[in-house]
Amino acid sequence: MSVSLDENRLAVGAYADDGFENSKSNSGAVYLIFIYRQFIFGRKS
Repeated sequence: MSVSLDENRLAVGAYADDGFENSKSNSGAVYLIFIYRQFIFGRKS
């Protein structure tokens, strides 16, 4: 796992994530988290 933080953005890398519905073994993923005022938005890439 790796983490990067820049002002209101957080990126978390998951190197062994298995993809959507575990369809791709060990393909990895990046989770992007945006913070705007009191709201938190997330997205998996």
